[in-house]
Amino acid sequence: MIAIIYWSFVSFFPVFLPTEKEEAGYNHHSYYDIIKNDKIIGYMKCSKRDTNETTEYINESSAKFSVIVDVSVYSRLQSSFRNGILEDGKLIRLVNGKTKTERHITLSKDQYLINSDGKPAFIKSSIHFSTACLMYTEPSGMKYIFSENFGKYIEVNETTPHTYVLRLPDGNNIYTYKNGKCVEVEVQTSLATIYIRPRQ
Repeated sequence: MIAIIYWSFVSFFPVFLPTEKEEAGYNHHSYYDIIKNDKIIGYMKCSKRDTNETTEYINESSAKFSVIVDVSVYSRLQSSFRNGILEDGKLIRLVNGKTKTERHITLSKDQYLINSDGKPAFIKSSIHFSTACLMYTEPSGMKYIFSENFGKYIEVNETTPHTYVLRLPDGNNIYTYKNGKCVEVEVQTSLATIYIRPRQ
């Protein structure tokens, strides 16, 4: 995701969706190219909506890559914060048109129910920042952020001014910011390095 809202290597494989279509009611939109070996292999669209009490994010990606056979992947992450606290989150990932990952995060009183592919888990915490926010907001001063993809907190470190590394189970994601907005994501995996950059 985004998705990524974490981006595993499989998340970069397109069935290109129309990037001109904007989410109804969302007042911020950003478009990114997904790049491998200087070749555009997909896209990412990020949308944000602010109201008096809520902030909502949608991060959507589609890409295609060949690993022996062609694989196409579509990912969509949608998260909603009310008064600065995550209230609801949804992640879905399709591989060749079939559901690969489906996760739903809901706040109930003082804990979260995380339903991952039909398996429930719980976190007793207030989530104020998640990977859904990363394309629009720099995680300044943070040590851990919540990952909708993994359903848990992950470590984040500022390595140089405005550059952050997310330590993930299968590789690192490096986020670089300018004027508070993400201008590059470097996705490191054992198979390849992928870049997400603003569309020119």
